[in-house]
Amino acid sequence: MKKILIFSLIVLGLNVAKAQDKEVEEVKKVLSKENAFISGSATLNVFNVGKTALLIGINPMYGYYIKDWLDVAGVVNLQYNSFELDPVALQNGRQKKSTMFGVGASSRLYPVKFLYLQVQPELNAIFAKETPIFSGSGTAVSTKYTNIVPSLLVGAGMKRGFTTGKTFAWASILFDVLANANSPYRNISITQGLSGDVIPILRFGFNIMLTDLKKK
Repeated sequence: MKKILIFSLIVLGLNVAKAQDKEVEEVKKVLSKENAFISGSATLNVFNVGKTALLIGINPMYGYYIKDWLDVAGVVNLQYNSFELDPVALQNGRQKKSTMFGVGASSRLYPVKFLYLQVQPELNAIFAKETPIFSGSGTAVSTKYTNIVPSLLVGAGMKRGFTTGKTFAWASILFDVLANANSPYRNISITQGLSGDVIPILRFGFNIMLTDLKKK
């Protein structure tokens, strides 16, 4: 009986080791250079045309295709925001400028070849400067502060392929669904002060497979 038990444990251990080796090989295959891509994008707030607001940024990425219908990537965020509240409407308005640096992880799911759904959690450090704007006389004293803010961007986009199906130009519309009061993806509202409505943002860029770069 003991021999049977020992033999069974040995066989089980060998099967587990074999399964683990297979999983390691699959992970290595997924994380190979053949599946790797680099990407870069620009961020714009295109929904504040005519308003005293500006949001621009760049977002380099490095990632892998897990499947033909799924890719994941690490993201670095660099962003500049500038908002101004009308001093006439508020009597004492405010101007807020901020620089953001952060990291995130992007995941895109392709239900069809040219459309995708995107989820991107982020953690951003925001270095802000807020200055009062007086409609009459007064001395403006600026306040500087730093916030560490999580965001969860959710949205969709479309792509247009070039040399291969995995090298393409793309554009996304995303929303910060966490709606944190200090989110860099909020609009300044005269009625709500510096914590306005969550705004849609546009990110557009390119995905380039490393294998395509080698061909050149």
